[in-house]
Amino acid sequence: MTYAVIVFIVGILTIMLIQEAHRVEILATGLLSVLVVAAGLFVARRRKLEKRGAVVLN
Repeated sequence: MTYAVIVFIVGILTIMLIQEAHRVEILATGLLSVLVVAAGLFVARRRKLEKRGAVVLN
């Protein structure tokens, strides 16, 4: 079932990317996803440095 959901989501996103009217929505969603992942990596790195006892600027 999980694989079916993944295939369904990828299919819908592909259809939306092909349609001109939804292209802006897909690009905005992609950009937001990249920003969320970058923020998560930043926070994880910062916590790792704090755990080691390094000085972290606030």
